[in-house]
Amino acid sequence: EYPDLTDLFTTVDISTEVDLLKEATAKNITRLKGVLSKSQPPKIDIGEHCDTPYECEYKEHCWKHIPKASVFELPRIGVKAFEYYSKGIINASDAPVEDLNETQRRAVDVIKSGKRFVGQRSIKEYLDTLTWPLYFLDFETIAHPIPKYEGTHSYEQIPFQFSVHVKRTPTTAPEHYEYLHEDATDPRPKLRKALMKCIGTQGSVIAYNKSTEAAAMKK
Repeated sequence: EYPDLTDLFTTVDISTEVDLLKEATAKNITRLKGVLSKSQPPKIDIGEHCDTPYECEYKEHCWKHIPKASVFELPRIGVKAFEYYSKGIINASDAPVEDLNETQRRAVDVIKSGKRFVGQRSIKEYLDTLTWPLYFLDFETIAHPIPKYEGTHSYEQIPFQFSVHVKRTPTTAPEHYEYLHEDATDPRPKLRKALMKCIGTQGSVIAYNKSTEAAAMKK
């Protein structure tokens, strides 16, 4: 925690772990050189390896047989999509409904019907919880590897900019306010002061990512 940076780094001997990787690394180098020398790409089907540990630069090429509305596009489907794919189930509309949760089944229904789904009841219930004025708030943050402001830690998200649209009544046009910290000092005091001029003690704050914006406001 800044300003005490005496425990920022630590030294660990990983020689043993590195030695264990030497043999496998040498074999991988030989194998990859063999792949590079071929005139045709290796015949490897798509799988989790396309994104793990990193997204492959050739993913678009290898996935060109996957339709836009595929099982991979179902909400929070995860690795289950590859299970379907291995069984020849590729189109989202062919996914077994009994395996899907409510949100995923709804997505399949939309794909099959071609009709947009609007959760009117859920939207109304949410809107009924809001009070005027409405503050549409967004922060931008920076995370220093080496903390530089009082009480902050490595990679802690520190807000340095905000944008807020204020809609005071249902019929009035939104008012826009913003702040951008432009020097090397701790941005939080000035940002906090500027934000307090924009947001009153009454009303509802609306954000795209509640957890991120709430965490920024606590700084």
